[in-house]
Amino acid sequence: MRLSATTLLLGMVSSIFSQPASPPFAVASVKAVSDSAHWVNPQVVDPQRFHAITSLTQLILWAYRMRGFQILGDPSWLGREQFEIQAAAERPSSDEQIRRMLQELLADRFKLKLHSETREIPIYALVIGNNGHKLHATKDASQQGDGSIWIGNGALSARGATMALFVRILSDNLDRPVLDKTSLPGRYDFNLTYDQSSAAHTDGDFIPLGPAIFGPIRDLGLKIDAQKDFVEMLVIDSAERPSAN
Repeated sequence: MRLSATTLLLGMVSSIFSQPASPPFAVASVKAVSDSAHWVNPQVVDPQRFHAITSLTQLILWAYRMRGFQILGDPSWLGREQFEIQAAAERPSSDEQIRRMLQELLADRFKLKLHSETREIPIYALVIGNNGHKLHATKDASQQGDGSIWIGNGALSARGATMALFVRILSDNLDRPVLDKTSLPGRYDFNLTYDQSSAAHTDGDFIPLGPAIFGPIRDLGLKIDAQKDFVEMLVIDSAERPSAN
């Protein structure tokens, strides 16, 4: 039986599908939004309320705790068109319960049908170098959760950051997903500088890190390995635009 960091990071899809159905939101409003300037990431406003102004793709990613490369077969409008969702639970609920309620809402209002598949795809693995890592545990008690990472002007600054957050940032900035295979459980402070002159520019001011970050990562006693690995995917079977409330 093959077990890897992939199983730990991405294997929650099967467990999500095996969970019992959650009660639906007590009240939910879903409407199409044409003004793209008012983007609101999916968020639990308080223990009973959820709000988002975003695409169906982003709603699916949030509801199932997935990342962009794990979604297959979605029609183009899922990532292009925006919808506002305001919903309230009947009673205070955990973050995980709110996510399951959103899954029920997407199935009901968007007629979303999906299933999971395991596929072997090209990935980058973040691993510890031959001489061990050089990371320093954070002393900043104010950092919560996975910590924070700031990127700009050829520099990356991490404060109280977990390796889980680091690989999410790297995945967003490289040409394939990055999986954490360091087995490092701590939270760390580190700074990296890199040459972004050869990085590919995208729309706006955002400049992805690109391979220029590989050398600085080696300075941390870590390295990026190109590999293939088995990753759990969400396959979109069908979805419909919701009818007006």
